[in-house]
Amino acid sequence: AWYLIRFGQDYVGAIYLTALGEIGIGILTDWRGRGLEVAAIKAIMRKHPRSRFLANINPRNSDWIRMFRRLDFKLLQYTYEFRSYEQSETRA
Repeated sequence: AWYLIRFGQDYVGAIYLTALGEIGIGILTDWRGRGLEVAAIKAIMRKHPRSRFLANINPRNSDWIRMFRRLDFKLLQYTYEFRSYEQSETRA
């Protein structure tokens, strides 16, 4: 599911929910910090109820981490990736 976030007549962001329950959200800079993020997350969770929701957040994004914690999301893991540059170069 994918939705545009609207405030009055303005489209201010977008939110999506994957089949695995992963929530992704983006709000235009000028509209952040007005509670629209929380309202959109709660709305998508109400519209698509399930037992588990996930959110991938950059560990340096303390504002979003605080927001998801306030919504009772819990940290599950930090994900690391290794890519072999040697193999990448051979494929090119």
